[in-house]
This record gives sequence, C-alpha cells and structure tokens, in this order.
Amino acid sequence: MSYINYIRDSISIYKDIYETLSTVSTIPHVTEHLINKVKEEVTHLAFTFKEIQDTYCTQSQETRTITNKIEPSTWNNYIQIKNNSFQFSSIQLKFFIDQPHLNKCTVVVEEYGIRNYTSFTQNIHKNQENIIKISSNIIITFTDNLINLIRSGELASSVHITFSYTNIYYPFLKLPFHIDRIFCHDQFWVMSILNNMDNEISQIKNKVLQKKYSQIKNNINKSHNSNDITDTFYNNRN
Repeated sequence: MSYINYIRDSISIYKDIYETLSTVSTIPHVTEHLINKVKEEVTHLAFTFKEIQDTYCTQSQETRTITNKIEPSTWNNYIQIKNNSFQFSSIQLKFFIDQPHLNKCTVVVEEYGIRNYTSFTQNIHKNQENIIKISSNIIITFTDNLINLIRSGELASSVHITFSYTNIYYPFLKLPFHIDRIFCHDQFWVMSILNNMDNEISQIKNKVLQKKYSQIKNNINKSHNSNDITDTFYNNRN
C-alpha cells in the first residue's frame, strides 16, 4: 500500500465517521435506539480506520511510537502509564483527597464533559499502589505517596494526559478519541470530537506538504553528490 492510497482510504473513512457522529450532534432529543446505532457504526468505522493504518505500517515497514504527554510535567515522577494503543485521545484526572471521608481519595476521570469516578482508601501502614483503568489497553498507576503530596499542597490536584503516537515518515491522520471511549449519548462530547476532527483534517494537508517539501529538499541535497534524484514523495515509501 502506498502512502497516497493510505491517506485516501483514511480520509474516506474519516468522512464517514464525521457524518455518522453529526447525526446526533444537533437533534434535541435523541432516541436510545439512534444512539446505540450510531455508536455501533462509529465503532465499526473506527476499527476499519485502524486496520487501514495497521496494514499500511506493515506493508511499508513504518514504525509507530506510543507517547504519553503529562501536564504539568511535575507529575511524571509520580504516575506510571501502561499504554498499548496506537490511539489519540486526552483526559483530565482530578483528585479529591479526604473526601468524603478521611484517608479516602476520589479520582474523577474527565473527557469532554464525560466524568467517571473511582475511589481509593489510603492505607496508613504502607505505600500501596492504586490502579485506574482508562480502557482495555491503557492503565494508570500511582502510589499513596502521590495522595500525600496532593494533600500537603506540594503537587497540583489535577493533571491532563494526552495519549498519542508518532511515526518516522509521512504524517498519519488520527481519530481524536479512543475506540473504547465513545459517548454518543452526550452532545457536548460529540461536538468536541467533531471540532477536533475538523482540526485534524485541516492540519493533515499542511503536514503532508511540509513533509513533501522536506523530501524534495533532501533529494536536491543528495543530487549534489549522486547527480541522480530517484526518490519522490509518493514512491519513497511504497
């Protein structure tokens, strides 16, 4: 699969996902039947989108590297992220210490208005490990030491985490949500995802053109030595 075929097929599926999500973005009272139907269709399309990228990476020997961006960066020393997904999404964790009771910690996992709650009871006798499962392939762990630092004011009580991935050669189009975390029943979530999809699709053209310019520039530099320009933007990674 060439890069041009990959990006063409990806954009086609991207458009289908966008149009499917749009059906529940403006209707005041969406039926449960429609919500379930849209979620099922978006999930199916998202898997197809992922399969297209996986196939391209296999055939072109493209390498992807998972990245986890933690803000503020001071949190890097206190939480561990086990991420085995090539997906692009972001969440915010908010910690409420000694609420509703002493030595009780409530963590809110927030994503575009969607909130999930997890509670832990701090063990005063040992520094135990706590686990938050974000998806089937993303897990966040931290110890009670983090809770103590938040309680004392040494660490902020909230953190923003972006799960993503990078690659070496030509830019990938990314869906701005995790396949396990599709919330079609919430219009704010849907509108946020649509806005992010608009942003992603608007950026991909500039990223491709920048890569094309860089490739041409590299080829020109090579020609000074070889006098033979053999690489082009689309056939270099076929």
